[in-house]
Amino acid sequence: MKLKYITLLLLSPLLVASYGPEDAMFGPPSYPDISSYWKITPIVKVCKVLPISNSRVERALDYWRRLGYTFEAVIYDDESISCAGRPLFGEIVITIPGQGFDYDNIALTRRSVNKNMNMLLYAEIHMQPKYITKERVLEHEIGHALGWDHTARRYHLMHRTWDHGGHDSTGLDNKRYKELSEELSEELSEESVTE
Repeated sequence: MKLKYITLLLLSPLLVASYGPEDAMFGPPSYPDISSYWKITPIVKVCKVLPISNSRVERALDYWRRLGYTFEAVIYDDESISCAGRPLFGEIVITIPGQGFDYDNIALTRRSVNKNMNMLLYAEIHMQPKYITKERVLEHEIGHALGWDHTARRYHLMHRTWDHGGHDSTGLDNKRYKELSEELSEELSEESVTE
């Protein structure tokens, strides 16, 4: 019995050290949450400057379509003002890295949010061209563009690091998204009533 406890004590630091700091947590990891949401169906614009194939974009969008999401339209080879760093209301723009991009990242999504309602106004996905074909990257960034945040759940699409992520989409379905959107909207309504 004592040998069992001594072995467990000796091995426990190794068990914790095998995970990154964001995975070292007690209890089961949670599913991702949203901090903002779309009130309308967004349009996706793929900028001409990003050398990505239409089929790669469609594969990423189909991942989300299978989860119940829709997109108003998908515009390829876009050269509009949206791709010059000025996205319009209701757009998800997929483009090359902009000013201030940290090249330690594979990709990055910036969201513009109406702070009074937590409603998404537009989103910009910035991808390094050398990673456009990397598995799950665009799918993950579209998740952020839809309002999803990171999770510490290993092998999940929305995991913070690519190495620990995977294809698990549990908790990302459109039904849960609508429920969380309504909760977020109700919370804001209650806050404005109490002020």
